[in-house]
Amino acid sequence: PHLLAADLPASGATYRIIRVEWKQLRPQAEWELKPIMFFETPNGHPCSKYLIVNKTNAMGIAAIIGNDAFDAWTGHLVHLSPAQARGQDTIAVSPAPAALAAKYAAKPETATPAADKF
Repeated sequence: PHLLAADLPASGATYRIIRVEWKQLRPQAEWELKPIMFFETPNGHPCSKYLIVNKTNAMGIAAIIGNDAFDAWTGHLVHLSPAQARGQDTIAVSPAPAALAAKYAAKPETATPAADKF
């Protein structure tokens, strides 16, 4: 199921992009190929819903990350919040709050086992 504005708290929520893939959707009468973004919470819990990326979201994410290639978005944090555009509910994309971005900027590395001593 895809993410709707009503699924988000009024203040929004921060997520880590885990992948972007293309999917055939039929929002109107004809099939369209659309980018679909999958997320996890900053601390690594997968989200059950995905975002259908529209042109406005794509341009906003590219500006936040500094790269318009979908593959470059993986691992980055974004803040999603409910919004209105042309009288319709939608999802706004903005940079993650600075405190969360600093805390979760990089995924925790796995511990390297200590070398055996002989």
